[in-house]
Order: sequence, then C-alpha cells, then structure tokens
Amino acid sequence: MSELKKSDFAYGAAVSVLMSNGINPTLIDSSKKRNLYSILIDREECLLYVKYSGISNNGLYDNWIFDIEKELDELNGYLAEGKKMFIVLVCIIDIFSRGEIVILDSDELQTLINAGKKNIIISRQRTGEYMVSTGRKKTEYISVRYNRFNELK
Repeated sequence: MSELKKSDFAYGAAVSVLMSNGINPTLIDSSKKRNLYSILIDREECLLYVKYSGISNNGLYDNWIFDIEKELDELNGYLAEGKKMFIVLVCIIDIFSRGEIVILDSDELQTLINAGKKNIIISRQRTGEYMVSTGRKKTEYISVRYNRFNELK
C-alpha cells in the first residue's frame, strides 16, 4: 500500500496551481523539508523552492511560519550562484480544501537572510497583499502581492 503524506497533498496542490497558471514545473529534488522544481522563464532556467506550513494563530493574526534555519546553506548557495529563483510557500488552512500560495523572489529571500531570519513569517492582509516579517517591529516587513504567477512566465 502506498501511503500519502501531508507533503504529497501540499506539493501536489502547488504543482496543480502552477500548471493552472500556465507554469509547467519539473521536479529536480525532493526531501522532507522542501521540493525543488525547475521552470523556464524567457529560455532561462529558474528554480522554484517549494515549502509548506499549516496556519498558526497567535491570537491577533493568522499567520504561517516556515522554518528555513537548516536550509540556509542550500538557499545561500543558490543565491551565490546567481540563479534566478523563487520561493513558493504553500500556506495551508485546511489540507484538503483550503490554502494559499505566496511567492517570494530572490531579492526578497536575500533581504530575509540578510536580516538574520531563520523563519519566514507570513500574514495575510486585507489590502491584497501578504506581510512577510523582516524584524521585530510591525513596521519591519516586506509587502508581497497576491497572485504573482505572471512573474513565473
């Protein structure tokens, strides 16, 4: 019997949404922590680093926390190589029926790493954007638009 894990549903949902938006990823590597895909943008190979997290309610806001501490060397390696790269974060609300996808580009990832972040913390805003924390203060964040799929084409 082949057992399905939560990660199978999360990564499958990410691939499904990407393909529905005209993006055809090729799986390069898979692990418990993330999946790595390749796509072509203007005939240039681009990496999609896909992670998932369940919703965390801290009392005031619903948010998602993605632990990247053990992956910093790998992420820094891709950034140092100068490869075009996006972090695709699958934000699970209910594994079988609801979730969201947040896409960060290389510059946004570099900003988080430079700020010493070992977690990517995302909150949904009502303005049509996500807030990605870069510091301790509420004013220290990156604003990321919903639906950035056109950047992957």
